[in-house]
Amino acid sequence: MKLLTLLLSCTLLLSCSTQTFTAVANTSFQWFTMQQEYTKLTNALNSRSKDIEQTYYHPHWAQAKESIRKFLLGSVNNQFSKNYDLSNNMIRQGFNQTQAYEVSFLKHCISERTRTLLNSYKDIDFIGTSFECNDFNCSTSTLGHLFYVAKVLEKCPAEDISTIVEIGGGYGNLARIFKSIIPQATIIMVDLPELIALQAFFLRSTLPTVKVLLHTQAPAHYEVGAIHLLPVHEIKNITVDSDVFVSTFALSESTEALQEIVAEKKFFDANVCYISGQLQGWGKHNFINQSLVHNAMRESYDKVDCQPFHLFTNGFEAYEIIGTNN
Repeated sequence: MKLLTLLLSCTLLLSCSTQTFTAVANTSFQWFTMQQEYTKLTNALNSRSKDIEQTYYHPHWAQAKESIRKFLLGSVNNQFSKNYDLSNNMIRQGFNQTQAYEVSFLKHCISERTRTLLNSYKDIDFIGTSFECNDFNCSTSTLGHLFYVAKVLEKCPAEDISTIVEIGGGYGNLARIFKSIIPQATIIMVDLPELIALQAFFLRSTLPTVKVLLHTQAPAHYEVGAIHLLPVHEIKNITVDSDVFVSTFALSESTEALQEIVAEKKFFDANVCYISGQLQGWGKHNFINQSLVHNAMRESYDKVDCQPFHLFTNGFEAYEIIGTNN
């Protein structure tokens, strides 16, 4: 009996060690793959026009670029929350009145259909954030992303969504939620080269059964059901009709040239358009006037709702605007 117990203990220990090694090896492989693709992407972009960065990088992101680039090209590291430029720009931590508002909205102000979908989502401890929201057993960042998803789903049922375009995707968490609860969706993410590289690593590591494609240029065909990552430099060449367009604090932190392109494309002809952003920047990096985006929304959609956003940090004012067609 003691021998059997010892053998079972050894087998369990070996199994646990193997699982741990596999997880680490897989993460390392995805990191190495990301570095190769990021290098290929930047080489391709550097061979093009030299004014690309001035056109598509807001000074705030141009300043953060080298720090993020150094992080990406360093040793394997999925602890995004520990990196200043990543955590400061795209990861929320802590729990205050902002999160209390989001919890209240998700518990009391959405349909049962939407609530059921959101409750089916399981957060993952991957980037080094703790699960500070007990109501939804998730991180503060995920809570905010669930709020965005709910806003979209209240305007467009999941069964009517086949294509989602997201401008600016952070580290990929919003896309992960959309893909997890709407598995049939094709997602097209457009962002700076450093960030689509980060997204490729995160999404491949946490959605291992989903095909995640990082493109150096806009493809002629988008594989259905995949997540497509494209550098913002290719936005003029992206031709796709979408069901949902979403951008959370990215367009407001972009250049006027980028906003004009998105407006000209009528938000990729999405049936539902959800944008949140801020009206001012911080420090010396003020953002451009948001009237360009707001006016384009009013010209593109039958109904547009614009209201203050509940996130107020260091005194800056934020908004959310939702456009729908009848």
